[in-house]
Amino acid sequence: MIFYINIMLFPWLTQSYWRDEAFTVLLAQHSFVDILKLSAQDFSPPLYTLILKLWMYVFGVSEIATRSLSMVFYILTVGIMVVMMRKVFVVSRINAMILTIPLALISPILSYYAFETRMYAMLACIATASWYFFLRKQTRFHLLMTIIGLYTHYFMILIIVTQLICSTFSWFRCKRKSRFSIPPNFIYAFIAFVPWLLLVTLFHQAKASEAFWISKPDVYQLFTIPGMLVTGFEKAFSFYYNLWPITYVVMGLIGFGLLVCYQSARIVNTDKKADWFEDNDTRHFVALCLWAFVPSVVIWIGSQLSTPLFLPRYLIVSAPALILLIALSLSHFRILFKVAGLVIIVFLLWRYQVLQIIFRTKEDMRGKIYAIRKTASPTDYLIVESELDYHIAQIYWFSKDNVRITKVKYIDIPSYVGKSLIPSSAVITPDQAKRLTGYTLNQAHQATPIIW
Repeated sequence: MIFYINIMLFPWLTQSYWRDEAFTVLLAQHSFVDILKLSAQDFSPPLYTLILKLWMYVFGVSEIATRSLSMVFYILTVGIMVVMMRKVFVVSRINAMILTIPLALISPILSYYAFETRMYAMLACIATASWYFFLRKQTRFHLLMTIIGLYTHYFMILIIVTQLICSTFSWFRCKRKSRFSIPPNFIYAFIAFVPWLLLVTLFHQAKASEAFWISKPDVYQLFTIPGMLVTGFEKAFSFYYNLWPITYVVMGLIGFGLLVCYQSARIVNTDKKADWFEDNDTRHFVALCLWAFVPSVVIWIGSQLSTPLFLPRYLIVSAPALILLIALSLSHFRILFKVAGLVIIVFLLWRYQVLQIIFRTKEDMRGKIYAIRKTASPTDYLIVESELDYHIAQIYWFSKDNVRITKVKYIDIPSYVGKSLIPSSAVITPDQAKRLTGYTLNQAHQATPIIW
């Protein structure tokens, strides 16, 4: 079933780009210097786009070529998770593979963004690697992954905050306390990130008061964070999915895992006064819990007080932690209960994957624009009535220089739609549009010839 569902996902490699993907591909076609400047004007650091530019040099600019980069990061994420189960949590090779790989393959959030030309699969991969080296206390590699993560997505900051909390908690529980200080790795990572912050200060143009498209999260979303993180469910996609069943199952398994850690620590430490948190397995399990929940809770609270940013694609940094928690908890069951638990989890995620395949398939903008091209001339213009269609039209029209936007003022275009790649000259009035030769693509994505 798992492999069947993932085979069903492979057509997503050839789907039309959607707005953010088109923006990323267009941005990657600029020079390295321009990518840095334009990324500073936008909302994401430049590293993924720079890597994508190099990737496109080798593999081309087709949908399959660009999305395959995310597939590579997805596969690496699964591999790192298996290694974590073996090296950090000391789970047998068979348990690590049988439990982790199926859960990672069926994971809706990880598999969905494995088929997008965006930085989310890379973010999940780097966050997982950062935690692996953090728990293994391999400071040099941890520092490297942390810096790479910061230059991939700003939400890597949440991973750093969580790891700081973990370090503080370990220090607080330590009996022989030394003076607490911030681990040097985090200081070095911040210093390495300062140049980019200065560049953003110089070039970023978005207004602090500018409205954002994400709505404020409610209490339901707070209490169903486990279900949201393993499914990637976003209400904006207009289909209903009850997150309570998967949330109950995940939280039940996490509770069981904590109980097992507690009992194991008590058996090992015969001294009744011994601190159960001194056990390595317990510390690592608690670290996983912090990795899974702290970023989401912090963003949920922050979204109540300021600009809402509570969205699964941004919180994908925590998705691998939920999978590891499920796999680690299942590893403590006897074989029959282990299989039964795995089947229940897979079934709940499979139901969501089916809905995701139906409702989250991208609109075929490529087909619609190519249909217009059959009767158009390479010198014709394509006029879009929404700034949301501008970058997609540039990707699929004859020439990106012959795409214009009408029925909107340049000043009214929000920054988050990729305004850094929209010159003011691309926005024209309806009267100016009527003087051009070409076609108009309205907001319903129906084309009409320009006649004057």
